Amino acid sequence: MIQCRSSFINPPIETLPEWLVLPYIHGTSVVTFSFEQRHLFMDCIPYIVRAIEHVHQAGWVHGDIKPSNILYLPKFGSIRLIDFGAAWPIGTSLSRLSEWQLTPGFSRSTREKGIGSVEPADDWYALSKWLDQIDPSSLSARNQYQLVRWLDWLSKRIGLCR
Repeated sequence: MIQCRSSFINPPIETLPEWLVLPYIHGTSVVTFSFEQRHLFMDCIPYIVRAIEHVHQAGWVHGDIKPSNILYLPKFGSIRLIDFGAAWPIGTSLSRLSEWQLTPGFSRSTREKGIGSVEPADDWYALSKWLDQIDPSSLSARNQYQLVRWLDWLSKRIGLCR
């Protein structure tokens, strides 16, 4: 978290040998969005992508991208990426780790099996699985178009990361 500072990630207030003291974030978990807020979620996708890209540019993979790890900040109309408990530096060999965290359904099978290395594709795969769960018919025509474009963009990112 410390190395990934940005407007999408709250820095710790204090770092102790085995603990990070984090500030309270006044926001709403995206997992709690109602059906009526689906347009709001679609508006958050560019922020989510920017947050993930920033983490990758800092040399890390978040490792647990899912709705409960994204907070929406209505005051700012933006998001915060939280819960870096599954984060590892890009390129970390899974076979060298004694343990790692993941969320089934949002993780590539290679990560679940402990094969290969931690890659940016892990986060892009998780976001694509999340977006795959959206029923396009529940969206406006504009948001349907955006969803298709985001899914296409993500499939290319996953392919480029291999």
